[in-house]
Amino acid sequence: MKKRFVLKDQDGNYVASHSINYNESTKQVSYSCSNFLTNGFYYSSSQKGAEVQLDKLNQLQARFQLEGKSFRIEEIDKTETLYKEAQTHRPKDPFKYTYFDFKDNKKYVWVIKDSQGNLVGSKTFKQLFKAELALDGLKFENRSELHLEYIDTTHVLKKLVA
Repeated sequence: MKKRFVLKDQDGNYVASHSINYNESTKQVSYSCSNFLTNGFYYSSSQKGAEVQLDKLNQLQARFQLEGKSFRIEEIDKTETLYKEAQTHRPKDPFKYTYFDFKDNKKYVWVIKDSQGNLVGSKTFKQLFKAELALDGLKFENRSELHLEYIDTTHVLKKLVA
């Protein structure tokens, strides 16, 4: 039995930390999910790993406030789930996408912080996956307790200009 911790939305769809994504050039937020256990939508047997991913997803949800969306961690038996899914008709593209127009003129970036909440370095990231790559590199080098945080820099920039 292979237990996995997965993220699901309020409708029972599989999601990931990158299920909410903002495209700055089109000013649209996309939301992706799947009825099926799909690559990118499951995690290791570590509940802590799922909690980290859930935190990132909840930070994005707090920012973009997609109506009616909530997220949770669920423990599943990966082998049993895949077996049951194999018995049903699986579409060629199991992902569902929804797009929302979004413009509020705020500037958010991902930053890396230590366990005391201090910024680690001066680099910021607009894209979550780039922030995750940098975080992985720092964790490998430092072996310290680091995490990502999505922060609003709009008020910081206003204070610096004033």
